[in-house]
Amino acid sequence: MKAISMCMIRVILAIALILAAMPLLAADEAYDPLAELSLSELLNMQIDIGSLATRTIFESPSTVSVIDRDMLKRYNFKTVSEALNTIAGFAVYPTYHRRDLPTARGILQSQYANKVLVLINGIPTWNSVTGTASINRVGIHSVERIEVLKGPASVLYGSNAYSGAVNIVLHSPEKENGEVYIGLGSGEAFASGGNYGTSGDDFKIFIAGDLYDENGIDYEWTGHKVENQLATSSFNPYHNTKNASVVLQYQQHSLLFNASSSDEAFFGAGPEWRFGAGRPHYEDSYLLNYTFAKSLSEKINLAVGVNYDWNETDFSRSQDDSIRNVWSGSRINSFIRSDFQISDALDIEVGADYDYRKADESKSYETRTDTTIVELGIADQTVYEYSLFSQLEYKFNSYTTLLGTRMTHNEFYGTDYSSRGTLVWTLSQRNSVKFIAGQSYRAPSLFEIYLYSPGRVVGNPNLEPEKSTSYELAYLTSFNNFFIQALVYYADYENKIRRVVKTGRLLTYANGNDFNAKGVEIEIKYDNPNLFNGFLNYNYISGNDGDDDGIGNYNFKYIPRHSISLGLSKKISGINIAALTNYWTETSGPVEEVDAQYSIDLKLGYSHKLSSQTIHHGLSIQNLTGRDVVFPEYNRRYADLNVIPTEFGYGRRIIYTLTLNF
Repeated sequence: MKAISMCMIRVILAIALILAAMPLLAADEAYDPLAELSLSELLNMQIDIGSLATRTIFESPSTVSVIDRDMLKRYNFKTVSEALNTIAGFAVYPTYHRRDLPTARGILQSQYANKVLVLINGIPTWNSVTGTASINRVGIHSVERIEVLKGPASVLYGSNAYSGAVNIVLHSPEKENGEVYIGLGSGEAFASGGNYGTSGDDFKIFIAGDLYDENGIDYEWTGHKVENQLATSSFNPYHNTKNASVVLQYQQHSLLFNASSSDEAFFGAGPEWRFGAGRPHYEDSYLLNYTFAKSLSEKINLAVGVNYDWNETDFSRSQDDSIRNVWSGSRINSFIRSDFQISDALDIEVGADYDYRKADESKSYETRTDTTIVELGIADQTVYEYSLFSQLEYKFNSYTTLLGTRMTHNEFYGTDYSSRGTLVWTLSQRNSVKFIAGQSYRAPSLFEIYLYSPGRVVGNPNLEPEKSTSYELAYLTSFNNFFIQALVYYADYENKIRRVVKTGRLLTYANGNDFNAKGVEIEIKYDNPNLFNGFLNYNYISGNDGDDDGIGNYNFKYIPRHSISLGLSKKISGINIAALTNYWTETSGPVEEVDAQYSIDLKLGYSHKLSSQTIHHGLSIQNLTGRDVVFPEYNRRYADLNVIPTEFGYGRRIIYTLTLNF
């Protein structure tokens, strides 16, 4: 009865807003907010990721991809993960344990997403117990742009930026504005939220809240019901998220708060009905940051800050949901950074970080009585890590060189040095060549060290940190209505942590053998309002089998060699029409080959203005063909489970969104 009531409320709200907007359709001539945006905004944009000082994409000492406000609006992405799937060399894959794992340059994230760092306004956020980073803890309507760095980023950000980093930048208002929106669609999809921002001479305020619920279309799935007995049943791939963000800035002081809660479908602690498949997977988190930033002089800048990051994960371990696992933990991170402009040609950045990680709770419990069944060995465990880094940038003629090193000392694993070097050759204002060499470092998580799940998985205190080294050559150019970024790279990976059999059915964590990969990434943007707007992103990757576990499993066995993302947008009679397709070539599964996969989305948008308000209508038809899009199940590799459906694999979805901007 409660579910019916909530559904009726949502329908009534959506109908009320649609009816309220109808009289406005003729109130003013068609209004297109995209006409105010252009490719030049992207090229002149000061991006934050890849450098401690803001740079344009041509000047950045790292290879950075940006999904800007223009692209977010044109293609009407409903989540950050959907937007990230368009980036060359980047993908968001599912496992049986989680649905949205960010993956850079094909380095698979196994049980937990701890190899790609996620930042909100430049502030790192991840689970202190597992290292997991969540990319959907910010609603897409609150996002100004998404900055993506592929490859090692430890010199800038320390541990967990092993294969890449994603910086989600929230709106930063230059004047008073805001929006409210509501969406309704198939699969009982419902979205609502809003944001408000204002600014003055010495302050800025931004407040946002978002809710997204979707049940999706039932998926027929085969999993173990009891040992050696298969059962096929309907699996509902629902996904519900709520999040809120607040940014307050006053003179040199800034405060960031983000809170997120998600409830999503789960394929089980092992991909079996008896291990909780079909039961909910909960995740709650909040992040609080304070930063003081001040220019001490024309040539010296200082930033000091502290972060508190808390996360909790709760998931089922039984078919009747009577047994669940929960773990929670927190991180306290403090930092100091300074930039010294020695001369017009020479700039030095220095800084220090201190990170304290603690596991608060870790247990299996009986849901009806909340009685602890077994402690999982992680509760009250702690680890500290501190680091010092410096970067030197020198400019001469048309060349810019950057050399940087971070010294990281981990309580358990001693001292490590990660370095990077970049040479940027500026051919002209819109042409540059970059050569980049970089290293990364990730210390094992508390989960990988201390976990004790009797008869299932145990941690390993003798693990070594994961490391990587990459070399890349990139060319960036812009001419006429085009922007092109093309690069080739080679990367070595050491000590990747994975689960292996210890005895019988008992698993543990161990370091794998070294392996390597090479790849090509090409990103092309075209902006011509008189003709069309579009992008074409292509990725090629080829990795060896150096990390083969002895029974034929290795990282790049499960990675498509080629992938393409293509988007086209055109305004016709006041209606913006956009089409988006993603394509991956065939790859191997644990049992048999997985065919080439593709998805096609169609987006329609119409905007009009009444006085100072703008009304926008958006219609999204996602996965237009309705075909299941799947990815190899590379984690447990059960003989009867070859694939897991991706976000695109749950059938066709139609979503209408009404937005009021003021």
